[in-house]
Amino acid sequence: MQEVDTALQRDFSASFTITIPHSAIGPDRGRHTKTCRLTRSGALSGMTIQWDYSQEPVFWDVGTHGCARGDYDRQGNLILWRPMRKWCYSAPDLNRVIDEQTMLLISPDGEIVHRGEQRVVHEYDPGDPDTLFEIGQFMRALGRGFGHRFADDRTGRQVEEGLLQLTAASRTGIDFPGKWHVVLDTRSNYLVRSAKLIAAGRPHPVLEVANTGTIIRDGLCLAASGTLIYGRGSGRVYRLEVECLDFSTQADTSHIEQLRDSVSAEQPAGTQVIDFRGGAVRTYSVGEAPARQTCPKP
Repeated sequence: MQEVDTALQRDFSASFTITIPHSAIGPDRGRHTKTCRLTRSGALSGMTIQWDYSQEPVFWDVGTHGCARGDYDRQGNLILWRPMRKWCYSAPDLNRVIDEQTMLLISPDGEIVHRGEQRVVHEYDPGDPDTLFEIGQFMRALGRGFGHRFADDRTGRQVEEGLLQLTAASRTGIDFPGKWHVVLDTRSNYLVRSAKLIAAGRPHPVLEVANTGTIIRDGLCLAASGTLIYGRGSGRVYRLEVECLDFSTQADTSHIEQLRDSVSAEQPAGTQVIDFRGGAVRTYSVGEAPARQTCPKP
């Protein structure tokens, strides 16, 4: 299992979708799908993302669906932000994300009274995984990226031909303290077909994975589609549906080069920059000095 995970950390490219039936963090997005194009080439990684929304946003009153008073303008219109496009690039000398977002004002009558666009640059320390967090969602939902999460304390038994049931302690510093309950497909490079992480003292899994189908390229396989569920029992369940469109064990070097050019290009004056480097957060606009006030990275 870890050998396959390691192979997928090297030269690799994939296209996939992540569909979120509803937003767990507010009313802004409803059901939406992110179409992602990923490539890795040695120490270089990059991804482009396009959002598609299945419905127009609606107005919600203060206190419903996570709306706070600060989410409204002086006229009482609900202020919503929707991501539209994202460019991500990670290298030893540059770790940057550029977001294009649409801002909408929704009147109490449900009418969209204004649309605006904003570009935001996010700066990260080299190696910070937040630049490409969708990769982890993609890999876990499709049965990969688990090998380093299991401690050496583990037991297994065959439940049927080709399927091995594994129980393992979670690895300290990576996941919540607790137990992983996993079913491995031994016929598919020990692909994780289902997984639940039961944290100590919690009655519900903090993470669940289930997937189906198989896509094989150059002897390596991923599930064709899968689901991630976070927060069961919390009242704010977050569900992701992931589908692999295709993948390759070859890097798309032209894609990496295009991404570096895109994120390195000079940004227009006034573009917002959020700088997470150095363990603090600084916010400013292109053409202005960084804000002096800092706060720890969340």
